[in-house]
Formats: sequence, structure tokens, C-alpha cells
Amino acid sequence: MDFGREINLLYIHELLRNLGISIIGIFIPVYIVSEGFPIYYAGLFIILSGTVSLLCSYPLAKFISGFGFKHSLIASYLLTIPGLAIIQTVNLSLSVILVSAVLYNLGRVTHGICLKSEFAVESDDDSRDKDSGRMLSIPNISRVVAPLLGGTIFAVLGFSQLLLISITILAISILPLIMTKDHRDPFDYDIKSMISQDYISVVPLFTIRGIQSTSGVAIFGLFIYYLIGGTIDVGGARALDSLGFTITGLVTGRLIQKHGRSNILVLGAIGAAIAHSLRGFVATPTQVFILSMTAGIFFQIYHVPLYSRFAELAEEEDILEFYTIRRMFSGIGNILTILTLIASYFFLGLSQAFIVTFMLASFSTLFMAYQYQKIR
Repeated sequence: MDFGREINLLYIHELLRNLGISIIGIFIPVYIVSEGFPIYYAGLFIILSGTVSLLCSYPLAKFISGFGFKHSLIASYLLTIPGLAIIQTVNLSLSVILVSAVLYNLGRVTHGICLKSEFAVESDDDSRDKDSGRMLSIPNISRVVAPLLGGTIFAVLGFSQLLLISITILAISILPLIMTKDHRDPFDYDIKSMISQDYISVVPLFTIRGIQSTSGVAIFGLFIYYLIGGTIDVGGARALDSLGFTITGLVTGRLIQKHGRSNILVLGAIGAAIAHSLRGFVATPTQVFILSMTAGIFFQIYHVPLYSRFAELAEEEDILEFYTIRRMFSGIGNILTILTLIASYFFLGLSQAFIVTFMLASFSTLFMAYQYQKIR
């Protein structure tokens, strides 16, 4: 790996951070329900991810523009780590869940805006598809191991030991950032930008990404825990999902150069939509694992061209503004997904609520393939 390119240090940082987050992140909603709280308490933790994205992306971006991408990446840990710690160190209650969710997601939103902005700066125009494939594969190698490891630690040693290991790894992940330069970008955010011709075609894609990520990770994790098995099954499913998109990411960047982004994205979207629609009907751990691996493969096939095109659009417009708007509308997608789950739960029951939510993700993914044609 050529350390002359700072983007490679970004890969290492993200690999370590993914390990620290993935070892515990998917288990926070599971931990809440395992402590005897109803599913809508776990849903509240998840929906605050979208709410924080929607309401706080703008002020956080103002902070990032003055403080710098790298410094803000490091500062995000001052929110993420306390957000993780409080959920275990204080007696769990509704107020603790709320505070934990807000702190954790403030850190997550700050990190997301900074990371994608830094990638847009550091990636090269002539190798952006390959860089996107690496960015979406190399850091995610840790996600292949982390969820299964986290599920095992949770089951054997308990959530407190899992939390301690996670925080230690997160602290170590800061070290590669120290060796990189900082970048800043002026933030000239204007509410009219969200309804301008430049963004009117792309914001539905931001919302769909929020639906897909919430449904495919947090909601599917709860589905497995409630209806299939325990924390090891939840971790195993996430690990195989990650293995699928880690392997595929590097290959997809090369396929794009031969067949074009649009064709590759449509292929991935169709496969991912089918996988989403099947999630609510799996009944055994083996079926869960096979579907997770398949879903991970098709996810990355559509995500690499989408991620790469987003980076290009960000440079064409305004990097920080673009990723701030992306985070806000992704938050809307998160909120829509959780509201769908909770409303369906009260009207149809638990198992049907999961099916409805997964079908929402399926139809949204098909619409994504259509909408992408307007920004390609």
C-alpha cells in the first residue's frame, strides 16, 4: 500500500473504527430489548439516528468547516465514546437510552460527513471508481470479523466487556489520522440548494440510502434476535453480509470500467431488492446466513457506482454542503423506516411489521435504480 497517498491512511483509520463500532453497534438495540424493554424502545434508539441527522447535520457542518475534516473526525469520538459508555455505566432507562442515542449519533453524523468529504478531496478523478471500491472494501474487512466476535463476547462475557473492547479499539483508530494533513471547506449552505435543480434528482437517493441501511442492519438484527436466534446469530449474519460486500467491492470497481456504472448499479439494485423482500421470510440461521451473504454482494455492486458518483457530484457542487444534505435526507429515510416498523407492529403484529419494513426497502431499492439514471 502506497502511504504516499493519504487516502490509504484514511482506509486504515476506517478499518480500525469499523472494527470498534461493528463489534458493538448492531447489538445496542438488541441489548435494549434483552434488558426487558419493548421493541419500540429499541426503535426509539434507532430513529434518533435519523432525527439527529436531520436536525443536527447543519450545525455540525458549520463546526466542521471551521475546525477541519481531520480535527472533526477526531472530535467525533468525544461524542461517540460517551454515547456508548453511558448505556452500560448507568442503570438503563428511557432517559439513558435517549441521551446515549443522541451522543452516539452526533458522533456518527460528524464522522460520516467528515469521512465522505475527506474521501472526495483525497480520491483522484482518474481512479475514483477504484478508490471507491477500496474505500468500501478495505475498511470493511474488519466488519467480517467484528459482528460475530461481538456476538460471542456479548453471549459469553456480557455487554460491559464488549463495550470496553470497543472503546479501546476506537481510541487506537485515531492514530492514523495524526499522520495526515487537515482539510477545510467553506460552508455556504443555503436552504434553496435542497430544492434547486442540482439536488432535486439526487435527494431521493439520499433518502433511499437511509431506508436501506436502517432496514438491512438494525431492523434485520432485531428480526433475527426476536424470531431466529441469539446474539451469535445476529453477529454471524452481519459478518457474512460484510464478507459479501468486502469481496465484491474490489471487483466492482474494475467491472465499472468495463461495463459502465449504470449497468452495474441496475444489476446490484435488482439483486438487493430481491434480497430485501426475502428477509422477512427466512426461518433458520442457515437461511439467514445465505441471504446475508447474498445481500452483501448485491449491496456493494450498486453501492460502489453510487458512492463514486456522489463523490463526483460533491466536487462539482460544494463538498461539505453536498454531504450535509446527504446526511439530512438519509435521516429522513431512517425515520420513515422506523415509523413503518412501529406502525405496522401496532396494526399487524411483530412478524408482519418486519415483512412490511423489508418490502419498503425492496421497493425503494428498485426506485433507486430508476432515479440514478437522472444523475449518472
